[in-house]
Formats: sequence, structure tokens, C-alpha cells
Amino acid sequence: MVYKKHGMKKKYTAGEATAYISRKNARKKLQLSLADFRRLCILKGIYPREPKSRKKAGKGAASNRTYYYTKDIQFLLHEPLIEKFRAHKVFLKKLKKAEGRRDWKKADQVRDQRPLYNMDHIVLERYPTFNDALRDMDDALTMIFMFARIPKSSTVHAELVANCRRIAFEWMNFCIHAQCIRKVFVSIKGYYYQVELKGETITWLVAHEFAQEHNEDVDYKVMRTFTEFYANVASFILFKLYTEDNLKYPPIGQKDYDDDEYVKRQQSDLESLTLELRKSKAIEESEDDIDELAAATGDEGLQKAIEQEKTQRSQKNIFKGCKVFISRECPRAPLAFLLRSLGAEVSWDSELYPGASFKLDDDCVTHLVIDRPTAPQKLGRQAVQPQWVFDSVNFGGLMPTNDYVPGAELPPHLSPFVKEGQYVPPDMEVLQSKARGEDPGIGKDSDEEVDEESDDEAEDLEEEEEEEETEEAEEPPAKKMAKVAIEEKKEDKPKEFKKRDVKAAGRDKQEPKEDVIEAEKNKLARAAQTSKKRKRLLERIEKSERKDRGRIEKLTNKRAKIDAAKKAEAKKSKKAAKLD
Repeated sequence: MVYKKHGMKKKYTAGEATAYISRKNARKKLQLSLADFRRLCILKGIYPREPKSRKKAGKGAASNRTYYYTKDIQFLLHEPLIEKFRAHKVFLKKLKKAEGRRDWKKADQVRDQRPLYNMDHIVLERYPTFNDALRDMDDALTMIFMFARIPKSSTVHAELVANCRRIAFEWMNFCIHAQCIRKVFVSIKGYYYQVELKGETITWLVAHEFAQEHNEDVDYKVMRTFTEFYANVASFILFKLYTEDNLKYPPIGQKDYDDDEYVKRQQSDLESLTLELRKSKAIEESEDDIDELAAATGDEGLQKAIEQEKTQRSQKNIFKGCKVFISRECPRAPLAFLLRSLGAEVSWDSELYPGASFKLDDDCVTHLVIDRPTAPQKLGRQAVQPQWVFDSVNFGGLMPTNDYVPGAELPPHLSPFVKEGQYVPPDMEVLQSKARGEDPGIGKDSDEEVDEESDDEAEDLEEEEEEEETEEAEEPPAKKMAKVAIEEKKEDKPKEFKKRDVKAAGRDKQEPKEDVIEAEKNKLARAAQTSKKRKRLLERIEKSERKDRGRIEKLTNKRAKIDAAKKAEAKKSKKAAKLD
């Protein structure tokens, strides 16, 4: 050990050597196995950290180790879950011993004394406010909806799957009640939903309704620990949301009813997303007089806020008055969730799934969602493809059904999750204008006709030039010789050249503008004043902006090539039609 003079500290007794601790030493300090340590860190939200200098953190050894903050491990020393983990190990030993002796009575007694634990204190530690918990619901909902579809196995228990399934249905039913859906996108992975609750946007992914298989490459134990914690957080959030909206939670309770058949019927309505949530207390809702107050005060800001709120309310009920029947080949759950969230009444084939409220032959049906080349026709009922629902939700208005009839070529399904500065395809503006009820073709047809006429004129000129060349080639040699002699006489005449001024010639050189020079000077001056850390940050920002610009240019060029190829094919087809 090297000592420093003048009473200085020993080597590796301060700095990174004490700020970080390896996973092996952390386990020794906590006296936990690797599985229990990993589980505890997941539940408490403690993750590995990368030190600046691995050699200093490892006290001279720069080996590939996993490091944690020492203060985080100190924080875990007084965690009550550690005692529960140890009690669970003792329980497993007793159970194994009783089953090995074939003492089944003793085994049953030990099984009844299984130690239980809750995570209430962990939820309160990690999420001090309700908005913090809502902000972290993206990954939680994605994991919960995934485990609700996974079949049970030795690593994924049936209780966890049933709990995730219950939470998923309760969340979707509350979203229907709150009418908080904002965006949806269908991809190869599944359905991306986005809702807005308490000022927070929550986006999660729901897989397609296919039979799931267990992948051996996935560590389900780690995922199960995450899901166990997320299920506890989601239960807290659902209780808070239901009670704040004066709704009974849980929506279905066995103690509330004596009739088991009624409970089963309510459960089927919950799973089919047609359950009407019950109020916990009867409260009279008073009408707001905000319009009269704004008119009396004459406040322009208040009037604008009221208009924005009215537009949001209208967007929440874009399907109001629509009675939609979903055909059996369409995905029932996502369509029913979206349609009911925005004010529509939904039904389907009662033989396929319980909870249907009306039949296809009813006169009240306004829309039939079908995914077949043809659809049964009926007066007063419009047949559309499923994409009509998704596009109407994204653009905040009913899309025209002419583009979505069965068998028609659908418009592109564009992603609504586009940030500012990213590439926006030109089809987006067309679809937005259609959702507003405008005709995007006004003024464009005439321009296209003019372009086509100019293209046709250019083609005719090219054909005439080709014909002249062929005629010249067919002329006799005597005429050709006469033409050549006339052209030589014209070339013998002296040509007059005009001299250019020196100043005019100097202007042709591209000189940098003064604004660009000043901007570069200011940039260099700022770079000289900033620190190295800030310079690196600015360089990373500029690099990311350059990448975004390059990506946008690449997509625009790709789209231009596709449009040019389409125009060329259209011209070829027109020429072929003319020749025929």
C-alpha cells in the first residue's frame, strides 16, 4: 500500500474506489443469493452504474465487473423485504423436508403458513406523487398486457396471468369511461395506444391476438419480477382513478351480489368491454355556466380556452350516434375499445363472443366493419374496412367512407407518433383535409391536366424532331451537298464578340454573404467561451440534427422516385391505350 506524505489519505480510500461497489461485495454485505439480490434491485429500482474509471473503482483491477453505487447498497441494508426472502427460503426447506418424508399432513400445514409480503411501501417510495406513477405507466401496461396473453407454465404462474388479465380489462374499461384515447397505430408488433390522463400521455403496446409460445431464450424470472411490481402499481393507480371519478372499484365484486350467474354475466361484459361502470355515490351533476361568465367578462383568453375545450369534447365523441357491427373476421377487442371510447355503440356475432347488444339485421345499424372483398348491402348501412376506425381516431373526425369500402385500395395507414422536425409524408395533409370535411382535389385536377398537356406537347415536339431527322436521312446526296455548302458560307462570315467588364466578371464569383460570415464568427466566439463538456454536448446535438436531416432527405428522395415511377407507368399505359 502506497502512503502519501504530509498526512494525506491512503490510496483507494476516497473517490470512485469508495463511491462504487462490485456486485459480489454487495451480495456479501446483504447476505443474499444472486437471484434474491437481482429481485430486490428490480423492486427497489436500483440499477448497475458505469464508473468513469474502472481501474479506480476496482481498486487497481480493471476487470469486467458490475458496479453499483455504495449509497444504494447502504439504502438496501434496512429493507424489510430481505427478511421476507429469508423466511421464504426457510419455508421452502421445511416443505421439501416434509414432502421427502411423505408426511403430507405436515406438508399441508407448512403450505398454509407460506410467508406473504406486500409492496405498498416500495410503491410510495418510488412514486411520491400520483403524476409520477402515471408517467411511468408505459412500460407497466406493456408488460401487463403481454403477460395477460402468455400461457401459464412453471415460470409463469396462473395467478399472475389472471391478475394481469383483470388489470388489463379494468384499465380498458376506465379508458372507455373517461374517453381519453388520442392516438392508435397498427404495426406488425401489435396495436400502439396513447391516452391522456391528468395531463400525462401514456403509450403502450398490445400484441395481436395470436397463440403465444414460450421462448427459451427469454429469462421469464426477471420479467416476472418486473410484472409483479407493475401489477401492484397499476392496482394503486386504478383505485385512485376509479374513486376520483366516483366509480365503484373493483367494478365487479363477489360480495356485492348473491346471484352467481349475474356475476358471471357482469364478468363477461367486463371482458367484452361493454360493461357500464357503476357509481359509488349518487351525486347530482351541476351544469357549468362558463360560457355566460366568459361573455359577461369579455376575456378573450377565457373564450379561447372554452373553444378549445369544446373542440376536444367534439373529438371525444366523433362516433356518437353510430351503431357499428363488427364482422367475425375483424379484430374485435381493439375495434370495440376504440369505438366505445369515442361514443359509438358496438356489437358482434353473439355466437362468437358474449356481450353482443344487437344483431346485424337490425335497422339501427349504421356501419358494418368487414374485412372481405364484398359485403351484404342494406339501405341506410355503410360497409367499411377496419382501417376506417383507426384513421378516424388519429385525425379526430369521421373519414369519408368512399375510400374504405370493401375491396377498395386503402389509403396509407400513417403513424400519428410523429415529432416536430421529422419527415411528414404528403399523404398526411390529404387525409387531414378529408377528416375536416374538405375536398383535397379542388384545384389539383386542373394543375395535373395542365402538366399532362405540357408533357404531351413536349412528346409531340420530340416526335416531330425524330420525323425530321428521318426525313433528312432519306434525302438524296445532291441536296445534302448543297445544304453543307450554304452552311460553310455562313460560318466564313466574321463574328462580333462583345468584351465584358472586369467588374461584371468579378461578380460571377460566389462570395459568402455577410450574414453567414457573422453567424460563423458568433459560433466560433461562443465555442471559445464554452467549456469542453458543453462543447461535446453541442457536438452531439448537432450530430443528431444532421442525422435527422439526412434521414428526412433520404425519405423525400425515395418518395420522389416512387412518384416519378408511377407517372412513367401512367404515361406508358396512356400511350398503349392510344395505340390500341
